[in-house]
Amino acid sequence: MLVRTRLLEVVAAVRPGALIADRSATLGGRPTSDNLLFLVHETQPDVTLPGGIVLRSRRGAGPLPSDLELPYGLHMSGEARCALENMVASRSRGGRTSRTLSRHELELWLDRQVSSRGDDWARRLRAEIEELAPILGLEREAATLDGLIGALLGTRRVAVVPSELAARMRRAAFDSARVDHNRPVAELGPPVSTGAALDRLIAEGNGSPRRVTVHPPPSGFVGRDIVRCSAHGRQGSRRERRR
Repeated sequence: MLVRTRLLEVVAAVRPGALIADRSATLGGRPTSDNLLFLVHETQPDVTLPGGIVLRSRRGAGPLPSDLELPYGLHMSGEARCALENMVASRSRGGRTSRTLSRHELELWLDRQVSSRGDDWARRLRAEIEELAPILGLEREAATLDGLIGALLGTRRVAVVPSELAARMRRAAFDSARVDHNRPVAELGPPVSTGAALDRLIAEGNGSPRRVTVHPPPSGFVGRDIVRCSAHGRQGSRRERRR
């Protein structure tokens, strides 16, 4: 426990001047769930710290101006470098977490960042990636990232798997946190913009609704939404609510 609370100090003593990188940079410098911390450092062999945290190093470019400065002379990959280097495929060793994110994990990480920080952040990241790629020799990875970020912004179409990015490509509003909590609704496709109707939808029974039909107010019918819901094969009750 002491090692975890003073982790940066311990890392600096064992791997002085190291850069926290790859998957660990997407975790804010924290070890993975199976206690791996990924570094860029000239010394290669793994080091197992008391408490089981393993420092796993690779060779690579040292700290760049865009990287984050940490205490004790350490650094962590900046966001553009983090995105670029996580585009480099890696394999799991010994059944443990791979050094870099899978393509699916990277797409979800990017989507969460854009959802919480906005499109302007994505545009800045895109520009930084373009500038940084030649320095790291990752121009091919940068081209792929450009397409993914374009999908997030709704300006490009690329072949992607996660429904979050597919929804953005259709320029539809998509709340990934809400969908993760109510996955059956996500399978129906992107939400329909219907004012507050969906926000008032309450799942009946123990599960989430499998089918949702939203009826927009007819002409002249002001201030009322009608939502019909069928959950677990049972027809939900018709709800009307006056504002």
